[in-house]
Amino acid sequence: MPSLSPSSLPFLGAGLGYRRAIRDFYRLPGIPLGFLEVMPEHILDTSEAGKADLLEDTRDRPVVTHSVTLSVGTATGPDRGFLRKMVPINRQFKVPWCSDHLCFTKIGKQTIGQLTPIPYTEASLAAVVANVKTVQNAVGIPFLIENISQYFQFPGNDFTEPEFMAEVAAKTGCGVLLDVTNLRNNAANLGWDPQRYLDQFPLERLVQFHLAGSEWVAGKLLDTHGAAVHPEVWKLTKQVIDTSHVRALLIERDQTFGSLKRLEGELRKADKLMQGAAGA
Repeated sequence: MPSLSPSSLPFLGAGLGYRRAIRDFYRLPGIPLGFLEVMPEHILDTSEAGKADLLEDTRDRPVVTHSVTLSVGTATGPDRGFLRKMVPINRQFKVPWCSDHLCFTKIGKQTIGQLTPIPYTEASLAAVVANVKTVQNAVGIPFLIENISQYFQFPGNDFTEPEFMAEVAAKTGCGVLLDVTNLRNNAANLGWDPQRYLDQFPLERLVQFHLAGSEWVAGKLLDTHGAAVHPEVWKLTKQVIDTSHVRALLIERDQTFGSLKRLEGELRKADKLMQGAAGA
């Protein structure tokens, strides 16, 4: 597959992850909601009424899909059963790109139940490259890999995470999704330098951002998707926007939605940032 050029993709602006619990929010007049991000898993698991609501709520807006099941870090290959189910969903919504995480979610057929870090070694790189190519060949549209929140790392790495992602992107032509909140979390929990991370990150392949809220629990900064976006996350996002051709910025909220007025404020802030983006 040819190398992805973000500037060739549609500019979607600021968006939200689709959650049925706040579907009335999407209909408010004047909301700067450029797109919705849908999880294929939610479509596969929801009721017929839920699917009908989703089709209604996404009828007039662009959609991208974001999954948690492919497990592109697994040496035995991505989840092909899920991949077969994901492809028609992407076609139904005519998504311009799809994404998943750089991690394990399965070992063989055993589901781990969480996004788990992979070793950043030459052997792991070969497996991930093969897996990403398998996904690309199946979906036939741009595919992005996302950095996850990590609470440990394997010893003996040959690469840093951003170096590893740059290698995968270079060898497959895939795009990248930068979760800026995960970068902040990992900097706090693992002692990473955010600036050094961004200096090594393949920003030329950056298509989308994720921004979410984190909370301190037992001395760890956890990726809860239930709090306001931290000022440092906004600052890092602004820094990257000014030097990239990013196409979309997503505010993630999965629980504790809180004040919809606050969510609207974050969406408007995201929209303002994106309208000033170099690639707008």
